[in-house]
Amino acid sequence: MSRAALSHQSRFIRVVALETMQQRLFIMIKLRILNETGHTEVMLASEEIIEQIDTHPTHWVFVDGEMVSREQITTLDWNTVESVDLTPAIVGGAF
Repeated sequence: MSRAALSHQSRFIRVVALETMQQRLFIMIKLRILNETGHTEVMLASEEIIEQIDTHPTHWVFVDGEMVSREQITTLDWNTVESVDLTPAIVGGAF
């Protein structure tokens, strides 16, 4: 194999390796789950955040401080999200 061909192959391998590493990088998002005993705060990848949202069906969802519907969850650009809060729904009414 010629020197030029080896150089090209080496560059190709480095590019593929870099793309693979970038795919493995996860953007971590702060998740705060509030409940009657306080709150839990963790850093998770977006897929894990969505799992937590599904696990807490009675909680309201706030993304970066703004309440969002569950229907909007799949359309969010998770690369721009910094924090998600899951808050128990408040039910009002007369006693």
